[in-house]
Amino acid sequence: MVEEVRKKLSCWLRECKHLCLVAVGNPDRGDDGFGVALGSSLQRELASTDRVTVVQAHTAPENVIGLIKRVHPSHTIILDAVDAEAPPGTLLLIDPKSCSESKLPSTHTIPITTIARYIEREVGTQVLILGVQPADTTWGSRMSAPVQKALSVVLRMLLDVIRHTVGGGSSDSTGSEGTSTGGAVGSM
Repeated sequence: MVEEVRKKLSCWLRECKHLCLVAVGNPDRGDDGFGVALGSSLQRELASTDRVTVVQAHTAPENVIGLIKRVHPSHTIILDAVDAEAPPGTLLLIDPKSCSESKLPSTHTIPITTIARYIEREVGTQVLILGVQPADTTWGSRMSAPVQKALSVVLRMLLDVIRHTVGGGSSDSTGSEGTSTGGAVGSM
């Protein structure tokens, strides 16, 4: 499954001019923290890459759409825990255009596919959702072993794909609080 996702992402990012990674989730709810944990690791690893921006959206991805607009990425990947009724830790690559909200249960007030379509429309960016099947999203739980393993695998795979398709460069910080083109946009 990881190799299949790697190939699809590599092909999808072939023409990428600027990539935005939107990290979604709540670390206080165990596996729901997958996206935020992955986003934090990617921020550290890609800090000197001027063609990638990481946005920490936490539990309110709808609140960072203005930040995403300012970055104006050609491609956006939403990182999130996604309940697709698959085995815990299963990696999921979802095209929001080909998935209805009723088929994809959400841990958010607004379904993540709705947010993805809205970002696509408002920002003019291509959007995919890269998720993992959670095992436990109850309040106060810890990230499960299958999701921790998936996090490690996905991090390595994403870094490899990004470095071979989007490339990298030196950090180009804007100096504004919460924003930089060199890897991160502040938490919301």
